[in-house]
Amino acid sequence: EPLTLDIFRAPSQNEPNQKKMWNAVGAAAPAKKLVSFEDHTVNGVRTVKSIVDYSITGTSYRVSTEWTIKRGAAKVKASFVQNGKKFEPARIGFRTVFAKDSMEVEWLGRGPFENYSDRKSGAFLGLWSLGSKNFFFPYDVPQDCGNMEDTYRVKLGTMFDSVTVETCAASFAFEVNPYAPEVLVRYAHPAELPASDSTFFGIFAKSRGLGGNSCGPLPLERDIVRNEPYTLEFVIK
Repeated sequence: EPLTLDIFRAPSQNEPNQKKMWNAVGAAAPAKKLVSFEDHTVNGVRTVKSIVDYSITGTSYRVSTEWTIKRGAAKVKASFVQNGKKFEPARIGFRTVFAKDSMEVEWLGRGPFENYSDRKSGAFLGLWSLGSKNFFFPYDVPQDCGNMEDTYRVKLGTMFDSVTVETCAASFAFEVNPYAPEVLVRYAHPAELPASDSTFFGIFAKSRGLGGNSCGPLPLERDIVRNEPYTLEFVIK
């Protein structure tokens, strides 16, 4: 699927209240409306600009994106602005799905195990690699897994081809998973999940911490997605 706004994840067991809120507003499936679109090529460089409004109950996100495409690579600059009632999403960025049931993933960032903004002190910066199916962890209840913080480059590949996403500015968070979030939330136990024939990928300017709200506090202010503009700048090649 094309890159689209992602503000939802399969809620963890630490997020019972967020689960209710995200479900109530329809965060998993925002309604899309194209505001503007431009596409032109000059001296072999193609520039594509778009503004899309994504609406959920009570609020909306305006995503402004500029693609600069040349010689098999694309530079992407995107901004995300929330309008309307204050709402705390799970994350803010883009998602896509690859029609591959298994991919090799190599990244420069925190690893080698999953980590979040409030659970990353034991995950070290380095060059790591892992099969895409190994990003999934069979928690008692299917929930979000496979997030990696403070990433500068990630490459997803098969035997015959690959795609690399590399930052042009600040580091980003990303997630790889055999299952999209909307699939994970349909099942009560990992054993009920069907065989996966695709690979979910998300790249985020900010990903919410997990906190401990199943029996403890919410994430700290620094670890939530605030009601403020966010940006992503990266190259795809």
